[in-house]
Amino acid sequence: MAAVAISFPEALGATADDPTGEAAGNGRTEPTASKELDAVPPPNTPATATIGTSTRDEREAQTTAFLRVRVGQEEAHYGGNLVDGARILRLFGDLVTEITVRTDGDEGLLAQYSDIRFTAPVRPGDYIEARARLVRQTRLRRVVELEAHKVIRASPEEADSAGEVLDEPQLVCAATATTVVPHRRAHTATARTPTAEEA
Repeated sequence: MAAVAISFPEALGATADDPTGEAAGNGRTEPTASKELDAVPPPNTPATATIGTSTRDEREAQTTAFLRVRVGQEEAHYGGNLVDGARILRLFGDLVTEITVRTDGDEGLLAQYSDIRFTAPVRPGDYIEARARLVRQTRLRRVVELEAHKVIRASPEEADSAGEVLDEPQLVCAATATTVVPHRRAHTATARTPTAEEA
């Protein structure tokens, strides 16, 4: 006649001093080893991306630019101490230039803005954050989505130098820009058969 000894892993909550495992929480604890196996992709990185390789869509999604500026008193242009919309468009132009320098090593030539929307006033003392993201590219053209948000608001009604950090950034302008990269500078990685529009 043989005796068989069966041991219960302590990871399940049972110990020699507490065979029922009740002290560990109703007799069960969750295993922790499996949590280490869960892979979480870094922010702004597609979950399907393979290390060392990327598709053109992934490169476009990762090509971004950012600026934060304080609007000066000298930039008030209209009644009510308003700043003209061209000030924001100049920020957008700088962002588009950065995008094409990053993708093609050239500043490119801004061809057009489309879908421009001014959604909130900008006044001296405001802090504006402007962001750009490359969303489409052809052999010679780059299409960039642009947004500008107010993150700090001047509060002259309280005091001449007062300001307020906004709980939520306020969208002040959005647009889409198309820029053209000279053929001699366009990366061979983006080369393809030209469309009728580009021919």
